[in-house]
This record gives sequence, C-alpha cells and structure tokens, in this order.
Amino acid sequence: MANGQALGAASHYSRGLEIEQFVGDGVMGMAFQAISEYNQSPVFQTLVTQGQTDEPVFAFNLAYPDAELYIGGTNRDMYIGDFSWAHVIEYGFWEVTMDNVLGNGQVVLTNIAAVIDTGSSLIHGDPSNVATLYEAIGGAYNNEPNDRGIYTFPCDAVPSVSLTFGGTSFPIPPAAFNVGTTADDPSRCIGAIIAGRFASWVVGSVFLRHVYTAFDPTNVRVGFATLA
Repeated sequence: MANGQALGAASHYSRGLEIEQFVGDGVMGMAFQAISEYNQSPVFQTLVTQGQTDEPVFAFNLAYPDAELYIGGTNRDMYIGDFSWAHVIEYGFWEVTMDNVLGNGQVVLTNIAAVIDTGSSLIHGDPSNVATLYEAIGGAYNNEPNDRGIYTFPCDAVPSVSLTFGGTSFPIPPAAFNVGTTADDPSRCIGAIIAGRFASWVVGSVFLRHVYTAFDPTNVRVGFATLA
C-alpha cells in the first residue's frame, strides 16, 4: 500500500479514455516526478520510499494471456537470459537511446531518442526518419486524409524490422508489424511504425508485447529481455 499517495481528478478526457471506450478507473503514471502536474511522487516511487518493495524495480510482460505488472523486481519465470539496459537520457518519461532500427536485416537508422510507453499501442517516429525507414524496406506513404502518418507495404511482403537497445536487437514479429489492410486496397497492409508529431520516438505495445521490460528508477534505466 502506498500510504498518503497523491491522486488527481481529471475534468477533461481524450476520446480513448471516455467511459464508453475505457472501463478502468483511471491511469496510473509510472514515469518520473518531473512530469507530475502536482509535483508529487509517482506511486511506485512512493512504495520504494516507504520500503514496501523487495527491489526498486518494476517490470511488464504485455504478452497475452500472461500479461502482468510486477512490482518490486522482475518475474524470472517470464524471461530468459540477461537484460540489455538502456539509460534514461532525460528525466520525465522513460526516454532512452535506441541504438538502431534494422530493416530487412540492414541498419537503417541509428541513435534515436525513444520513449518507452506501455500506454501506446503503435510506434510513433519523427516523420523524416520514418520516411527513411519505409524507403529502405519498400513501404509507401498513405495519402488518405484520415490516415496521417501511415505507411503501407504489399501484404505478401511484410518487411522484417528490429529495434536495438543496449546492444541487443529485438525483432517485431511480422504478424505484429502488419496491423491490417487499408480500407481502399486489400493488397496493401499498414505498418506498425507511423510518423508522429515529435522529435522523439514513442515505442508502444506493438513492440513491448514481444519483450520483457524492466524499469529501474534508481539506476535510471530500462532493460529488455527475451520472453520465456
């Protein structure tokens, strides 16, 4: 129990958090106090400060049906091998350096600032680098006005894409990278990496479902390991 934990009441919600779309009771922030609207300690840091965790680490397995948030360490049954660690480069969100992005086995992008975000579903990248990636793997920009930032590729030629953190490359399975066909052409499929609005990338669950991820606020780093 996090005694005396500060909570915030929201008066405005994005559409994805409206009660018709989101049946939970709220959103629990797991990043750093620096981005707290109330300048209050996040719940995990409160638990650590009060000595209620075995280790000052929390970890996620987002793979169905065994998804879990593990508080106070890592669940050794859920991953194999060692963690590859990436250090946080700016306090606030869990923002680290992504060593590179591989497309079809070749390094396409290097040294990308990336926020690790369990609350995002896809991977959002800066428009310039995302365009470079899809040019290298045979994708094309979708010009439909309601599909901003989306790139497509032939459904019978799903590209191989991997993200590298801490010196280890982790693949995005083709079935995950392909998020479905376009509305106007069933032979074209949509890629899981889309062009966003920010300079930093946001790496969401389309990648995180396929790795075990540990967050270490004491050593200010994020670790990735292969799922068991």
